[in-house]
Amino acid sequence: MEVLLIFGLVILVVGGGIGLYFGIRRYQYVKALESRGWTFVTNPDISIANGLNVPPFGVEYDRSVDDQIIGKSADGLPFQVFEYQTRNQREIRVTCIRLPYALPEFVLGNGPVRPHLVAYELDAPGALRAFTSDTDFGREALRRILPSLPTNTPIDISIDGNQLVSLHCPEPAEEMNSHIEQAATYAKALMAGGGPEQFKQPDPEPKLGFYHTKWTYFPRADHFLDMVSTTGGGQNHRAQDVVIADNDGLPFIALAHHWETTHTTSNGSGGTTTTTQHHVEYIVEMQPPFPFRFISLNWGIFSEGKEYEYESEKFNEKFKIRTHDPKFASDVIHPRAMEWLMAYHPVPFAIRDGVIRFKVRDHEPATIIYVANQMHGLFGWVPSFVWANLGVRPAPTFRELPPIPGAPQIPRAGTN
Repeated sequence: MEVLLIFGLVILVVGGGIGLYFGIRRYQYVKALESRGWTFVTNPDISIANGLNVPPFGVEYDRSVDDQIIGKSADGLPFQVFEYQTRNQREIRVTCIRLPYALPEFVLGNGPVRPHLVAYELDAPGALRAFTSDTDFGREALRRILPSLPTNTPIDISIDGNQLVSLHCPEPAEEMNSHIEQAATYAKALMAGGGPEQFKQPDPEPKLGFYHTKWTYFPRADHFLDMVSTTGGGQNHRAQDVVIADNDGLPFIALAHHWETTHTTSNGSGGTTTTTQHHVEYIVEMQPPFPFRFISLNWGIFSEGKEYEYESEKFNEKFKIRTHDPKFASDVIHPRAMEWLMAYHPVPFAIRDGVIRFKVRDHEPATIIYVANQMHGLFGWVPSFVWANLGVRPAPTFRELPPIPGAPQIPRAGTN
């Protein structure tokens, strides 16, 4: 017993010593940063990444930030440095230099191409690779920045809205300062003589979003649970990784609903055991701005309405359409629309009481895009007389989708 007690005390002392060591190191590190006139924020809010949407920003869920440093470069340019990570991207430290105005997307580097990047590639010298959303601007940015690039140095910079971002900022204060000053040099070269004002754009909205979309992202926003249909019961209900968007006239809410349930059982000896189970369901719902009658596709045997059978046995084998109005189902899903659905492989859905609900296994961005295109496509097939019968005049317009091999092309509004 004494041996165990002594061993426990040794572990406690050693653990305390290690904790004290790292605590002192942390204190000295923060003081080194503050001695330069910088401000250190231990637990910054995710909003410090608002408006940043060029990868590594604007992709994936579970986004978080840490250890923010705020200050000005030697020439007075405002900057922030912070650590950033997502579900599948390990922590990376970034330097952001504020620009006087926003510019098109531009990425320049001499290492691996950033994942998720979708842009035009430009001709660049040596090992450099350059990408942009606007080739005219990209060539102008390249012309301005190239002379300021150091030799034999890793480069990974981007213009993201009204900030110049440089990845892989080192942690030690002296090395961090060098990285910040180099990023400031790029920014000064870009903005020399007033900068490329002919490419000036509106500042990005101060929100978290997704790359190349108009979506808005909230790491957690529980009030959205009141706006969608969720499983009840249990406790600690949370809405995580919430995405909302206008979706070109078919607004959606997508989220992961987390909650817990507890169960208490007798252990047979007069005592009890309580277990907690964690649950998650993925929700994607749309709220179209126009009326539409009830109709569902592959919603299940407990769906309301009566199953409607079409003349195509192949279609009936693949899809179970339920409705309260057989003629409405026939008018909405006519032979051409049936062909398109057979080629698209739609996610099960139900339209009821002004809401479109989907049965999804996740709410990853690719899934959201898929169901969003699905409804733009299906509604695009609805004939004009159906919209007129619903009191919707003129007929609404929907997003034009790329052709599906072997499927008919969706008609433009007013032509069907």
